[in-house]
Amino acid sequence: MNQAERPPAPAIHKNMIVWSLIAVLAIALLSIVALLYAQGQNVQSYKKTISALEDQLSSRNIEAQLAPLVKNTGDVSEQVERKRLSYPGITFDGCGALSQYQSTDWYPNLAQHTTLAIKPLVKGSEVDVPLQDVSDACLSNDGNLLIMLFPGGYGGGPTIYTFDTKTYELQRAALIDHGRGWLASPKKFGQRDGNIINLEGKVGDAGAGSTMYYSYFFLDNVIELQKEYNYDAENPDQGTWFYY
Repeated sequence: MNQAERPPAPAIHKNMIVWSLIAVLAIALLSIVALLYAQGQNVQSYKKTISALEDQLSSRNIEAQLAPLVKNTGDVSEQVERKRLSYPGITFDGCGALSQYQSTDWYPNLAQHTTLAIKPLVKGSEVDVPLQDVSDACLSNDGNLLIMLFPGGYGGGPTIYTFDTKTYELQRAALIDHGRGWLASPKKFGQRDGNIINLEGKVGDAGAGSTMYYSYFFLDNVIELQKEYNYDAENPDQGTWFYY
């Protein structure tokens, strides 16, 4: 190349500057893209973490709400959760004698349990009673659920069993009496209020009587003593209330 064909030195310097700027801009652009990608990944990670924390908090809130129900009832927390998930929004078709269900396809599986345990006295041993001693039974066809009430022995309070007419699982309800002891035993299921069935039982001795009111949380399979009215047999209208 001769002298005339060689590019001027200032032009070469200018081109180098231009290409250097382009390279710097390209590197900066790539850095920005990489940073945005990393932030996007972090956002997704944060969202997953937040979602997991929300699930944990929700679970803890449910457990906290159920805690008063499972207090002093033994290992029933798993039972409570399973019942809550298994029977949402059920409708009972009716209540009455257990014998009315003998023609159903699931009854033979229930009848295999010829006796069920109940607690006759506060400090007494549990005893087995015939299945036919059920004093009231309510069926939910859409919930595949049968609830059975045993009136219980003297001073023992109510005993309730649930029977899943689909899986044939039989479970006894937990009883929360707040340390009361010597409980009245309802003979019939009372009025339903949402997911609670009310029960009322009477007990008396030596001229004194008590009417006790229970709530049966059938989704959780838990019975809880709520209040009682104590009175003298000669003046039943001048008794006193006690709330738990």
